[in-house]
Amino acid sequence: MPLSWLPVFCAFRIPGGEFPQLLPVMRHRNLHRILTACACLFSLFALPGSRLRAETVPSFSAAADLGEGLRYLRINNIDTDGAALQAALSQPAPLVIDLRAAAAPRDGGVAGFAGRTAHDPAPLRLLLVNAGTPAGLLRAFALPAPGWLTLGPATPGLAVDIAVSASVEADRRAVAALAAGTPPEKLLNRQPEKNRYDEAALIRDYTNQPAEAPAPAGHTSNDGTESAPPGASAAQPDADAAESPPADAVLQRARDIHRALLALKKIP
Repeated sequence: MPLSWLPVFCAFRIPGGEFPQLLPVMRHRNLHRILTACACLFSLFALPGSRLRAETVPSFSAAADLGEGLRYLRINNIDTDGAALQAALSQPAPLVIDLRAAAAPRDGGVAGFAGRTAHDPAPLRLLLVNAGTPAGLLRAFALPAPGWLTLGPATPGLAVDIAVSASVEADRRAVAALAAGTPPEKLLNRQPEKNRYDEAALIRDYTNQPAEAPAPAGHTSNDGTESAPPGASAAQPDADAAESPPADAVLQRARDIHRALLALKKIP
């Protein structure tokens, strides 16, 4: 029997016979041709479905969620991120657009982009800029449009709708943290440092009382607190503790504006 025959056979019994006769199903090369044709047919039906599934995934999902329906999108390069921004602007949700770390656009590309965004009816668009934002982008987004507000740190020469009391260095650290991959919500809800005062010292200063001498080691003072034993040192903060991300005052103000407008029912 030739080796080219496929070693798969069909056995049937000849009427009146005692032994089955083996018939080859098909040659190996014929099976290869059939499998190849099936693969081609499967690819014709599978590829359109794959493209359809890829197209149905919205690029707006790249924007971060700041809560209460507010979205955040950071633009690195308007030439390459313009499509993602247009996809985000096509959604009805309020949007924060961060241009503080954006690169300078190419000549001629900004005018057309600004023309499309300036006439886009949007519920709320909060644009974050700073002194490092390219002048071309500042001019492009300077066109008046309903629902658009620009925010930035109070810097001389930076014209914005809402100036935020934030230093240039603090804003730079926040922008660097975002560029390093820190989620924007981690830079929000930061409680400001409060000055803490010793009430006993304030009372002594007010009544001109002398300061009480510290109790000897191991003894109890008048207020019932026991002094530290000899050789004990004050607890030191853990030097290996991870440093918390910096607060982003500009982004915080943008979220506060959105929540205030929601509370006043100025936006849906």
